[in-house]
Amino acid sequence: MPADAVEAVQQIDDALQLYSIIEQKDRHTRRDARGKESTFLDASSEVFAEAISVMRTTLDRLSPEGDKASKVALGDLYASQSTGVLVSKLKLLVGALRGLKRDYLAGRLRGFGEIVRSEVFSDFLEMAEYLIRDEGLKDPAAVLAGGVLEQHIRKLCDKHSVPTTFTDGKGNVVPKKLNAMNQDLAKAGAYGSNDQKMVVGWAAFRNDAAHAQYGNYTADQIKLMIQGIRDFLARNPA
Repeated sequence: MPADAVEAVQQIDDALQLYSIIEQKDRHTRRDARGKESTFLDASSEVFAEAISVMRTTLDRLSPEGDKASKVALGDLYASQSTGVLVSKLKLLVGALRGLKRDYLAGRLRGFGEIVRSEVFSDFLEMAEYLIRDEGLKDPAAVLAGGVLEQHIRKLCDKHSVPTTFTDGKGNVVPKKLNAMNQDLAKAGAYGSNDQKMVVGWAAFRNDAAHAQYGNYTADQIKLMIQGIRDFLARNPA
């Protein structure tokens, strides 16, 4: 399981632990009309309010549709003063968090770190598109898009437990070059040979731009490079 998903599951477990605490410490006994004993949670207690707050924000933060999931789980939480209704809504929230945890464990959701990185990288690619489309600056656009690619490749290495450094003959720890990481990821089965070949081509454009070899590529090639990297990131999240 990716590290981001592990962290998400841990945060969900921490939130659910509050529910276990109020079950253990905030439980009272009452009798119904037939004299039968039952238990209920004191919805007016501070620990109850804390659990609601933490679990709701955890659900909002980690769910791809946090606001929607929270509203479904809670509704208008304090619209009713009935303890039974409030406790029922709390249990709905607990159920939503447990379901979210199962999705993370089963690999059906990206970790929140993946989502954030995807949005950040998308912003940088949009900047590269602007540079070449509106400013006619193909060279900085190539460097910027290539930088997004390299950072994503490094994150893919972390995801697939592929080392991003090596030790040279002098005992120094040296970061791997983009092409070396690309080759290692393909060997590890992170993606296929076609993706590997495309990454090699994009890396070449980026290196040419960084070393002032501006005549080795055209603006149209960089436009295709940006589009290709965007598609690559979408198909290979990290």
